Amino acid sequence: MKTRIKIITIACLLVSVVIGIIWIDANKFSSKRLSITYENITSSQIPASFDGVSIALITDIQYGTYMNFERLEDFIKKLNNNHPNIVLFAGDLFDNNVTPSASKIEELTYLMGLIEADLGKFYVLGDFDFKNETEVKKILFDSNFELVGGDVLRLYNKNTDYINLVGLKEIINNSNDFTTIFKDVNEETYTIALCHTPDIVLEFPIGQVDLLLAGHSHGSQIRYPLVGSYKKYEGSIKFTAGKHASNGTMIYVSSGMGTTGSDVRLFSNPQVIIFRLHSQ
Repeated sequence: MKTRIKIITIACLLVSVVIGIIWIDANKFSSKRLSITYENITSSQIPASFDGVSIALITDIQYGTYMNFERLEDFIKKLNNNHPNIVLFAGDLFDNNVTPSASKIEELTYLMGLIEADLGKFYVLGDFDFKNETEVKKILFDSNFELVGGDVLRLYNKNTDYINLVGLKEIINNSNDFTTIFKDVNEETYTIALCHTPDIVLEFPIGQVDLLLAGHSHGSQIRYPLVGSYKKYEGSIKFTAGKHASNGTMIYVSSGMGTTGSDVRLFSNPQVIIFRLHSQ
């Protein structure tokens, strides 16, 4: 009997220690530990000139509350170490409760300007960005990002062949006129859509988009083993994190760089996704 009680006591202590370590990590370290995820994208629609081209997806920086200069600078250094050819920012530059001061605007302009991409840097607005839309657009313009909200851009790589980049408005505060947006999009051309809210894919015209890149959910910041997301948010109810497929469109939802509400992440580290294109 005493041996059994001793085993149970030790087991309880070990469980308590593990829970304590996880709690400390979630509250003190996880939000500062950037994960770089690598994905290969292969398609016969990708031109030979884009074979080997890399695209980095960044999103949800949420600057000003928990995300500060030092943390973002560290994340950007790790991003640049991967030498992406194209960088796509899926929105939410400032945290929701932040009114950007002159110093924060200066800091972010400098930091976003550090991001390197020889074939271009592009962005769409997130739902938090509309509160400070003027400041957000100026910061990103001054740091050489190009807005693609509601537009279709042709991306080239030293050749006349191209892929499409479609910028779409997030679905919480906006709507998209897909008929107008996709009227000149050839289904035989590889097409990437960038949108803050991943559930927009449920509204897509079938066959028009090969790859959707999005954020918004933060991977819910807290994810429970075997259960999944702690909480789901409008715009990312169906797709909250990771890789999915819907009606012929591949979907990747990044957990984002920053945090909001609390600086806590559990099994959902800050994330940058690097895609390597391959012409089949």
